[in-house]
Amino acid sequence: MFEITYENFVRGERISYLDERGIERFFVETRQDVTAESKGIEFDFVLTPLPNWQLVTGYSYIKTDNGIGGDNSFRDTKGVARNQFSLWSRYTIGEGVLENLAIGFGAIYRDKIRMVDPDPIRIDDNLRAPAYWKFDAMLGYSFTTQSLNWNLQLNVKNLFDKQYYLPNVIPGTPREVFFSVGLSF
Repeated sequence: MFEITYENFVRGERISYLDERGIERFFVETRQDVTAESKGIEFDFVLTPLPNWQLVTGYSYIKTDNGIGGDNSFRDTKGVARNQFSLWSRYTIGEGVLENLAIGFGAIYRDKIRMVDPDPIRIDDNLRAPAYWKFDAMLGYSFTTQSLNWNLQLNVKNLFDKQYYLPNVIPGTPREVFFSVGLSF
C-alpha cells in the first residue's frame, strides 16, 4: 500500500472575461499552489509453477485527487489509470530436440485514463482514453559453442496491433518486431 503527497503541484486554471465588445475571452493561468495525493496498492508476484515455467504478474490500484476542490476537483488525475494489470508467462523446453527453446506470452491491461488535452486553451475534463488490453510474445533460443553463450530472441510487441492512446493523446506504438542476438563469455 502507498500514499504519496505532492506539494506545490502545478495546475492550470481557465480565467474567463468579457472584452470591450462583450465577447467572452479566456486564458489559462498556471499556478503552483496545490497539494495533490495518490493512494493505492501495488503488488508483483514471480512464480515458478513448474520447472522451466515462469509467471510474472502485477496489479495496481491508484486513487488520485488533484487537491483543487470545488468545480475544478476530480478524482482521477490526468494520465493515471485507476487499475492496471500485467501477466507474463515464459516456458523454456528443458530436454530433447528443442532443448533451450523459450516461448513467452504477455498481457497488459490499462484502465481508462483522463487524457491531457493537447489544446491548452480548451480544458476538456471529459477527454478520456478507453481501457485496453495489449499482448506481447517472444520466441528465444539459447546455446553454447566453445565457451560462448548465445541467446537469439524474437519479440513481438502489441501482437494484435491494438490501437490505444497514451495520456497525452498520442497513439500508442503499433505492432513492433525485434530480433536480438546476445553473446556472453
